[in-house]
Amino acid sequence: MQTGKRTLVAGIVLVAALAGAVGMAWSGPTSDPPTAAGYGAGWLARQFTAQGFIPASGGAADYGDTAPAALALAAANAGGTQVANAVTYLKAHVDEDVKDSHGNDLPGRLGLLLMLAAVHGDDAHNFGGQDLVARLQATRQTTGADTGFFGPSASGAAMFDGTLRQSLSLLGLAAAKVTPDASSVQWLTGQQCPDGGWQAYRSDTTKPCDATDLTNFAGEDTNSTALAVEALVALKTLPAHDAGAFLDSTQNGDGGFGVFKGSDTDANSTGLVLQAIVAGGENPTTGRWAAGAANPDTALLALQLGCSSPEADRGSFAFQPASADYVSRLLATIQAVPGAAGAPFPLSQSNPSTATPQVACASTTTTTSSTVPSTSTTVAPGGGVTTTTTTPVQAVKGVTLPETGAASTHDLVRLALGLIGAGLALAVIGRPKPRWSHLVQGGA
Repeated sequence: MQTGKRTLVAGIVLVAALAGAVGMAWSGPTSDPPTAAGYGAGWLARQFTAQGFIPASGGAADYGDTAPAALALAAANAGGTQVANAVTYLKAHVDEDVKDSHGNDLPGRLGLLLMLAAVHGDDAHNFGGQDLVARLQATRQTTGADTGFFGPSASGAAMFDGTLRQSLSLLGLAAAKVTPDASSVQWLTGQQCPDGGWQAYRSDTTKPCDATDLTNFAGEDTNSTALAVEALVALKTLPAHDAGAFLDSTQNGDGGFGVFKGSDTDANSTGLVLQAIVAGGENPTTGRWAAGAANPDTALLALQLGCSSPEADRGSFAFQPASADYVSRLLATIQAVPGAAGAPFPLSQSNPSTATPQVACASTTTTTSSTVPSTSTTVAPGGGVTTTTTTPVQAVKGVTLPETGAASTHDLVRLALGLIGAGLALAVIGRPKPRWSHLVQGGA
C-alpha cells in the first residue's frame, strides 16, 4: 500500500462523518453520452438471439452466460428488449439453467436468476411456475461444519467457487427481499481471512488462509472478496476485518486488478472490484484507489475495444490485452459492464432502455503497428477513441512483478468464475451506499 493513503478507522464518529458524504459517492464514468458501459452493453445486446439467449458455439443456449449478460444490460440501462426476451426464455427453461449434469440445483445460478427476476419485477416464488427461493433454500446445508452453506462442500466445485456461490445465493435472496438464515451469513463471514480477503473455500477456518500461489491458483482472490463484500453490504452485515484494505493491497500499478495479488490486470477482476468499491461507498477514481494517474476505471477502459478493432468487436472488453478471442471477450464484457457502470449488487426493479449503443467511428481510421506488447483503444466522450499502450508486466503499488501469463489466469477465470457470468447489477434505488468503514467490525 502506498504511504499517505487514507487508512480506514472503525467507529461511530467516523461512520457518522462519512454518512454525510454519501451523496458524493461515485456514480460511474463521466464519458456520456453514452458511457463506456453503454457501449459494452450495446455489444452484449447484439450477441443475443431473437429467442432471448446467448448462443454457445453450437448454437444452443449458453445458460452460463445468458442470465448474467441480461443483468449486465440492466446495469448499464440498455438492451431492454434483450432483457425482456431473456426473462421470457429463461422462465421456460429454468431447469436447463439451474441444474447441473447430475440433476442437482446450482445455488449460484439460482442466485443469478433471482436477481434477474427482481430487476424485471417478477415473482421469485413463481418464476415460470418455479419457486426459485424454495429451490435455493433447499440446497442449504443444515448440519455439519458447513452449516448454512448453499450446495455441496469441498467434494465438488466448492474448492473453486464456495465464496462466490454463497455470495451470489445471498445476493439473490436479498434481491427477492428474503431474509437468509443466520447460519448462511455466518458461513460467509467465517470464511474471511485476517487481512480482510476471502479465498474460494476454507474447509477449516481454524487454520491460516492459503498463501498466494500463482502457479497453482491458491490463496485469497479479488473476485471472491468483491462478491463477498457486495453480499454483506446488501445484508447490512459487518465482517470482522477490513475487506477494503485487502483489495487495496492487490491493486496493480496500472490501477486495475488481477485474480490474485501479483497477477496481471484483467477486465473481469477489475469490473468486479469496481462494483465492490462502489458498494462500499468510495470513489474508485480518487483516494487510495488512484495509482498516480491510473485507477480502476482507467484500467478497465484501457481494455475496451474501439475504432481500431473490427466493427463487430467494438465496445466489447478484452480479458487482457493479448486475449482477443470471442469467448474470453464475452465473459470479460459481461463482468466488466456493471463495473464500468458503477452498479453494484443487488439488483432493483428497472425498465432498461431499449437502446443498444454502438461505437461511432470516423469513416477513415488509421491503425498503427508497434512492437510493444499490446495496444488497445478506449471510447472517449462523443464516440472518439483514445489509444493506450499496455505492457503485460504489472506492479502492485509500485512493486514490479513478473508476468504470470494471460492464458493461465484465464483458465482460472473460466473455472472459478463461470457461475458469476456478469459483474452484474444496479444499485438498489433509495438504499444509501455504506462506506468501507461499515465493513469493519465495530462500525455503526
